[in-house]
Amino acid sequence: MQKVKNKNVEMLGLENTWAVSMKADIAEHKVTVRPKYKFDEGKTLDELREYIDKTYGGHYTSGTGYDFLDIAKDMGIGRDFCHGNAIKYLIRYGKKEGYNRKDLMKAIHYIIVLMSYGEE
Repeated sequence: MQKVKNKNVEMLGLENTWAVSMKADIAEHKVTVRPKYKFDEGKTLDELREYIDKTYGGHYTSGTGYDFLDIAKDMGIGRDFCHGNAIKYLIRYGKKEGYNRKDLMKAIHYIIVLMSYGEE
């Protein structure tokens, strides 16, 4: 995230409470104004996106792009699989390899995939 000086932001008195994200989005030309997070949520979200991006094309897809999450969905067990794995990684956090962020990233990723099922 890039902090940008902007007279409109300064006039509104938001320069100390808001950060402006200047993410290049050629198709939509967006400028996103986000609150100044107290717990580094923005940094964590960036880390999560990087983690998820690395899972695509990973060793579980065998180069096809089709992985077990796709198979589980096709079998009608995708929702339960994601739910169970999210719980597994949350329970494992702090036990296997200590309090490691990777277990939390995995749990969050499974929760995000679970959310994609919506009301199905």
